[in-house]
Amino acid sequence: RHACAVWRNRTAKLNTKEAVSRLMLTEEAAAVGHEASIYLSLNKQHTEASKAQTQTLECAANTDVTDTFMEYITSLHVPLKEEDQKTLNSEMANKDSGHEDVKEHRSNLEKEDPESLRQRGNDLFKIKQYTEAISYYSKAINIMSGNKVDERLYSNRSLCYWKLNEYKLSLDDADKCIEINSMSLKGYCRRAFALAELVQKDPTYCHYSGAAKAAAALTIHHEPTWRSHSLMKKYFPNLNIKEASSATELMQLCIEQDSTILLKNSDYELDCLVIMANVQIVGLKRYTNVNCKRGIAILGHRFGRPVDCHFENLHFPPTCRDLIVRNGSITTLYRCQASNGERGCEDFPNCQGGPGCKNKTIVSCAERAEARPGYRKSSGLVGHAGLQVEAGTLYADQCSIVDCGGEGLLAVGEGAHAVVTNCEVMKNSQAGLEVRNGGTLKATGNKIHSNKF
Repeated sequence: RHACAVWRNRTAKLNTKEAVSRLMLTEEAAAVGHEASIYLSLNKQHTEASKAQTQTLECAANTDVTDTFMEYITSLHVPLKEEDQKTLNSEMANKDSGHEDVKEHRSNLEKEDPESLRQRGNDLFKIKQYTEAISYYSKAINIMSGNKVDERLYSNRSLCYWKLNEYKLSLDDADKCIEINSMSLKGYCRRAFALAELVQKDPTYCHYSGAAKAAAALTIHHEPTWRSHSLMKKYFPNLNIKEASSATELMQLCIEQDSTILLKNSDYELDCLVIMANVQIVGLKRYTNVNCKRGIAILGHRFGRPVDCHFENLHFPPTCRDLIVRNGSITTLYRCQASNGERGCEDFPNCQGGPGCKNKTIVSCAERAEARPGYRKSSGLVGHAGLQVEAGTLYADQCSIVDCGGEGLLAVGEGAHAVVTNCEVMKNSQAGLEVRNGGTLKATGNKIHSNKF
């Protein structure tokens, strides 16, 4: 409440550049804006909350703040999720009720055993009381928050949501389960079945069939008996799982239509990778290294038809060139790390030919800038985006887009679309996310910080 009052008073004074400089561009100002946005969102004042959050992020972007502070101001997003609202309202109610009530509340929580709550939830699940079971799993999760939550709680709650046809919530819990244990059998199973339903029923997920197949393939890899499960047969009757132990095998399998390729080893060194078929490329280890010295191109079928391609658990290292989506193709990335893209001069746009200069021509970077009178002063070779969309669509979810050669992701030109969710975008040589010339970008729930531009 106090932060909100300070923020409103400060905002009312922002009528001169001097005031903006004095009041906005400090870490303390960003902290006040963050606290105010949370308070306003809790009180359903969403317009002001969004304004406060926008000012907070603008302040942080123009202030030298630590990574820890960035994590703090991006830990909650406005408008608040229902789960966050309940948690914060509960904490505020406890504070208002007095110290003795708080102590009693904490004492009661300590008496509740997460394992007992989980078992009670399991008992309710067996008699098909799914909503009640969810409440017990949620209580156990809340008690364990701050410590490592038992992945079974998310797995069980995911199944309950699936039984109640709440497929998006089921997917969210499956992802949390995988976040705890990157090779969780039940996590991937829940994810496969939730995505299979969402692909059929929610237009937002119509392009995630490859992601669903990848989750199903990982389930079967970890437990082969799941292939004969009735739901697996129902959702994935023609699942074509292949394994690649070498770069040569990977290149050969990439031309086989509708195949899910599991990468058995840790490193794959290729000259280039051209994808012209619907494929899913999935690392069995996180992160499986895929280094393509001349880049990765999702070009579509040779007869002009676009393709759907899915990448999962992969790492594109700094020595890997750009990943480019063209010809109307669709690419999804899940739990990947992109650090690729052709490198430009380290000091771009102010390269003077010193260490880190990539210019090998007879005209130096400094001379190039002087030879262009009338242009904005800049010098140096521009790096390339790690992920580029030129004519098609790219979805990135729960990925790290870090230290790319130029931008982290670039959508350029009409017909180029990108959707980035729940990703960390940081330390890229130029902008973290960028659109140009009619491209479109939708970004939600991301941590974007410490990029050069």
